[in-house]
Amino acid sequence: MMDEKFLEYFKIIGMTEPILKRVTELYDYSKALLPADVFVDVRVDEYIRDDGSRAYETICFYGRMFSSGIRNFMTSNAINISGLEQNSIVLALVEIRDYDLKKATDMSRLNIKLQFVDDVRGNWKASKENCDHHMELFRKYVLPRIRH
Repeated sequence: MMDEKFLEYFKIIGMTEPILKRVTELYDYSKALLPADVFVDVRVDEYIRDDGSRAYETICFYGRMFSSGIRNFMTSNAINISGLEQNSIVLALVEIRDYDLKKATDMSRLNIKLQFVDDVRGNWKASKENCDHHMELFRKYVLPRIRH
């Protein structure tokens, strides 16, 4: 059963019932792949389209030992499992627009580009109230993993 705080987060960022059904399916797949881990956080990358609607791209569930990420999650079942090792990030580029890194507004946008030691790259995208959620996860999962 998915954590209630995850469902609340999905509603805050405007997910509709069909999207929630898909997200639940992916959560169940991720739990089946990582049965010993407990998911404690979730992140959804999204942006605002020209028509004002949200486009959802990537969902990532964070456990105590691993993360489970799915790009283009509305159409893909390709689940990327990664360990949460220390010193695995060599660069984090944080791009902000209309955001003070404290309290997001409807105009706030955030893009975090990551480069890992194995030259894999990541890109987190957030708009509106999701910027605050992304910054919380950035402080929790990215900052401690940046190579000193």
